[in-house]
Amino acid sequence: MKYWVAYMLSVAMIVLAFLIVGLAFSLVEEGVLRIILIVLAAVLFVGALVISTIFYRCPHCRSMLPRRSLPGKFCRNCGKKLDS
Repeated sequence: MKYWVAYMLSVAMIVLAFLIVGLAFSLVEEGVLRIILIVLAAVLFVGALVISTIFYRCPHCRSMLPRRSLPGKFCRNCGKKLDS
């Protein structure tokens, strides 16, 4: 998986997880459905972390890219240009 696909997928999964938690607490009364939604959100959040840890790396040296922002045009570790 390309690093930018991993970045977009992990961001989308985290946003979806927060939306599901918001939905669970605002629209669903206490019960089994709320617990299922919270567990689903937790699984999405952990999955996003796993994807970003495994796949969000430089394609040349395999070092981790910065998670707090977009990676930029060059790898901070090896200095090679990142593919777009």
